Amino acid sequence: MVTVSPQLAQRLRVRGSTVRGCFFHEDALRFEELQFFAFGNELITSLIALPQTERVTATARLDPLVPAGVWVEAWYEIEATDIIPMGRFIRHLVGPDLEVRSLVIDELPALGERPSVTPDLPVWAAEAISASQERYRQQYSELREIARSGLDIRKQQARARTSRIFEYRRQRLGSLINDEAAWIERAERGTSERDKRILPARRGKLEKRRQDLERLREEFKDELGRIENQEPSTRGRMLAAGLVVGR
Repeated sequence: MVTVSPQLAQRLRVRGSTVRGCFFHEDALRFEELQFFAFGNELITSLIALPQTERVTATARLDPLVPAGVWVEAWYEIEATDIIPMGRFIRHLVGPDLEVRSLVIDELPALGERPSVTPDLPVWAAEAISASQERYRQQYSELREIARSGLDIRKQQARARTSRIFEYRRQRLGSLINDEAAWIERAERGTSERDKRILPARRGKLEKRRQDLERLREEFKDELGRIENQEPSTRGRMLAAGLVVGR
């Protein structure tokens, strides 16, 4: 569950301040009624875009979880889109040794605090950003390969889910059609004047059900074709960079 203030929900233009969902792909398959908190989700997309749409008021922050000293911090997103979107939200920390410490973020990060004194930009900051971007390019290539190698499995999962939904709806419509046809047959053999009067309407209802079933079959066929033709598309970008002061 993700909860934001009513004011933030209004700024993000999302419906409601509390959203129930899950971050893990396996849970999303099990609990299809929940939102999947991945790239493309309305709330997650709005939260990621927030730093780019609002005026920046600080260039550095304190983070008690970071080792003491001044670090260059960079945030990236990488998204692979096909049948089931997948992606990574990545944080890089780079110190004066230019070693990139990378962490994949799977929950909302702590905001930290504003330092009482903003540190000077380190002389090695440009080199730190270059090292971070080189590591990012490696991670981008890794996720692109993961997306390509796992596409057949995701297609199989998507076909299975589509077939389950189709079969449920087909059986439900089939049951309604059988019930309607049985009622019409009884009314045609019976003597009830009331049933005779509404027979045309019930025949029309039966025909509509049959059309719905035929449309369902066509939609199922089209969806299977869409799944089969899916190819992964990968994109990524730097979201933000700044200084972080450890304690």
